[in-house]
Amino acid sequence: MKTLFALIALAILPVSVNAETVTIDFEEWSEYTLVSSFTSKGYLFVNDNSSLVIHSHDLITPGYGYDLFIDNYGSGLNGVIITSGSGVSFSMQQFDAASYELNGTNIYTDYLVVGTRALDGSQVSFVFDANEGMVTYSPGGFTLLSSLAFYAPERIDNIAAGFHLDNIVLNTVPVPASVWLLGSGLACLLGLAKRK
Repeated sequence: MKTLFALIALAILPVSVNAETVTIDFEEWSEYTLVSSFTSKGYLFVNDNSSLVIHSHDLITPGYGYDLFIDNYGSGLNGVIITSGSGVSFSMQQFDAASYELNGTNIYTDYLVVGTRALDGSQVSFVFDANEGMVTYSPGGFTLLSSLAFYAPERIDNIAAGFHLDNIVLNTVPVPASVWLLGSGLACLLGLAKRK
């Protein structure tokens, strides 16, 4: 019996402790794509009052590859909401962002990231300035999320406030090893009880 539990613990512990890290870089697309939603590396992207455009980034930063462009055609905040396709909690480590340019001028300074925590429903936010070209941001506190949203500010004088996103680094939050061990231990006990 002790040997059985030890084998189960050794088999499950490495799987449950390590989080899976993915970098969503949109390189799976090879041409301009206009969509309302899509899935990339196990994460669902849905527009929120805006258009989602995947396109070559060469006009912003030559040689950068493809990115996600958020273009707000409506009023109010416009952006993209990201959730895990498997429904598990996840964390964000960093992302790259650049502002939309109109006639070579960046007219917006404040963009917003909002993460909703899966366990208690609270939110964490981060305001960033994407006007320096493609910049890497590493905000703290974006852990145990059920959703993650990137928003452009409201249009001013009917001028779009779009922005570019790339290299979003996300980590799935694993189920603790103790939960797996408890579940497998109960399953073993039920199996033994049935045999008796």
